[in-house]
Amino acid sequence: MRKQITYLLLGLFMLLLTACESRPKEILDNKTMESVMYDLYTFEGEAAVSGMAVGTSEKSPYYNAILEKHNITNAQFDSSLVWYAAHPSKFEVLHKTVVEKLQKQIPQQPAEK
Repeated sequence: MRKQITYLLLGLFMLLLTACESRPKEILDNKTMESVMYDLYTFEGEAAVSGMAVGTSEKSPYYNAILEKHNITNAQFDSSLVWYAAHPSKFEVLHKTVVEKLQKQIPQQPAEK
């Protein structure tokens, strides 16, 4: 039984990796995913600076509030993360955009003379 489950999971994983590049309709589009990730990264940064301990998305009311703000469920977000992880070139572009947006929020220090 365990061997069958392993083969099934392996098969599903391979199918996911070889799936076509088109995004299923239930997967968050780039703009929505970018916005959610921006909010999550901002929250995590603020929590780290303040020393606040944060749990995983299933346990943290803060994560759930961010998902609610964007009108998405935890399952939608998790499915989208899996899809983007299976399409690393798309995730890389998305992540780069979010990081650039975050960097624009950092006050620039004047150059020392």
